[in-house]
Amino acid sequence: MCLIVFGLLLLGIASIEFVRNKPIGPVVPVVSVCTPLKPGMRRIGNPSGIQFDITTSHLSVHEGVEDAPPSAHGFYLQPSSGKSGLNISFGPLNFGEGTVSDPDAIFLEHLEKRTIVDETGHPVGEDYWGYLKSGERWRRVWLFKGGILAKYGFVDKNDAETLDRVIESACLLPWVPPQRSMPALMPGSSNEFKPPSP
Repeated sequence: MCLIVFGLLLLGIASIEFVRNKPIGPVVPVVSVCTPLKPGMRRIGNPSGIQFDITTSHLSVHEGVEDAPPSAHGFYLQPSSGKSGLNISFGPLNFGEGTVSDPDAIFLEHLEKRTIVDETGHPVGEDYWGYLKSGERWRRVWLFKGGILAKYGFVDKNDAETLDRVIESACLLPWVPPQRSMPALMPGSSNEFKPPSP
């Protein structure tokens, strides 16, 4: 009996040690309406849709646009301490990118697919996350609205945490109804509405 208890205790300790050394997955973003920007932050993204909040003190930001159709707009964010960075691209080339088509994924020790939802619980994207035996992280996030792809590959824990904060900040610009302009009144006309005569 004592041997069984001792064996279970060793198994428990080994399990805890095994789990403790494995990287924990980043927070899956919940896409909601953007809140006011905090001091020291910059908002980047699609002019009419998904946005990301970044701190420029820890990241260098490079923006670019494809010059050949189908055009894509994007950003490359690089942590000040890192060699790799986060690519965020917007455009038609990203539609259908939900599958893990990155060849680096075959080298991963662990890979998870998670669903990204909006604040009402509706699916709005997919989050693929994994790591190598060395502990380096890999992530690919695809958001359906606007065909947005955010990805980084094989970065250390600190850089991954910095880039994950950008991904977790994904938000949607509030919808503003278009303004209807009133027709100019002719000189001498009244502001009073008159229905058309039959």
